Amino acid sequence: MIDALGGTCAAARVAEATPQSMTNARTRNRLPYPTFLILTDALSALGKSADPRLWGIKPVKRRV
Repeated sequence: MIDALGGTCAAARVAEATPQSMTNARTRNRLPYPTFLILTDALSALGKSADPRLWGIKPVKRRV
């Protein structure tokens, strides 16, 4: 997801976060949850999407 936005510094600019927080997110394989809406919107503008579990958000189980 970070690479899709242009790398650590570019993702940090979009998320209004520090490059270090994006580096930490890459290491932990978990993005800071306050960046969810900002980053999903930026990805959407590129025609891409990311699994909410990258932010630690559990998907809703669909009822049949």
